[in-house]
Amino acid sequence: MKYRIVNVEPTNNSGKLKAIATIEFPNIGKIYGIKVIQGEASLYCSPPTAPYYQDGLKRWISVILFKKKLWREIEESILKKYKTPFVVAANKIDAITGWK
Repeated sequence: MKYRIVNVEPTNNSGKLKAIATIEFPNIGKIYGIKVIQGEASLYCSPPTAPYYQDGLKRWISVILFKKKLWREIEESILKKYKTPFVVAANKIDAITGWK
């Protein structure tokens, strides 16, 4: 299934949430709120969620389910796009006057 990463917007959060992504499936629609999260070992993505209450406790459930293969592909694309600005910045840092 064809899709494109619309954007991956870094957050100003000092916690585990690092960015929020949006993807688009042409002629179908957009999916907002895909989270880029820093796990214990690496970054991973989480689909959009919605709160619900069970036994007085607030819980979260995914609002969209993907086939595993498609989700892994989407996750890989989002993480690649999330990491790209940092690599570009690191490669160009010496070009900034007064950096050294």
